[in-house]
Amino acid sequence: MMRTVLSSLWFRWTAGLLSILYMSGLYWLSDQPGVHAVPPFPGADKVVHCLLYFGLGTLLQVALKKRAIVLFLGVTYGILDEIHQLYVPGRSCDPWDMVADGVGILLGLLITERILSA
Repeated sequence: MMRTVLSSLWFRWTAGLLSILYMSGLYWLSDQPGVHAVPPFPGADKVVHCLLYFGLGTLLQVALKKRAIVLFLGVTYGILDEIHQLYVPGRSCDPWDMVADGVGILLGLLITERILSA
């Protein structure tokens, strides 16, 4: 029963819509002028990137169910989001943030794929 609900067209369309809303939220966050707060530990921002993009990877995997497409869309969005930050005052484009975004997408995809196939 649960597997049927999770693979239903309605559930996948809902996840697709939520993916778009989630990407809009990520864009809004990255569009905020930079605040130079002291992180609680080195690399804390990379953990945040990974967690945020984990959520996107999860939603995209539920909606699309195709590894290659999810990876392409998620990683491309992360790269474009970082490039966008070049034009936001106080923000910068960090290649390591792109890596953290990609790791988050991959983890979200793999864990969701595992749960849906169980």
